[in-house]
Amino acid sequence: MGSIISVELKLSEVRAVSDEFRFETFVDTHSNIFREYLSSVIAKLPESNEDYRAIQEQMEAIFQQYPKVLEAVDTETAAELSQQECAALIKVMELRNNLTDIEMQTVYFRGCYDGVGYLKKAGIL
Repeated sequence: MGSIISVELKLSEVRAVSDEFRFETFVDTHSNIFREYLSSVIAKLPESNEDYRAIQEQMEAIFQQYPKVLEAVDTETAAELSQQECAALIKVMELRNNLTDIEMQTVYFRGCYDGVGYLKKAGIL
């Protein structure tokens, strides 16, 4: 009988400690604006990331040289492109993938940064 009481007391102690570490995450608290938060992180990239800015400039140069490529990217209508324009379109798509990679890496690291903040808030770090 004494061991059952002892187990129950230990279980209540574990619950009490567990409750101390419970906190709402940013996503829990702000799920309605989470996409806006991610967008704001990404919106800062042209100012803060030289590689990101350089890729955007490369894309802009291609669009200036090949206006039909911009049309093909911006609209959902079929476009007749020359061989050079097709090559430019492929390059733009590669550059877009590079931008996406940088964006995803930035969001990942921002999440790591926020995670450390939550661990500090919980008193773990």
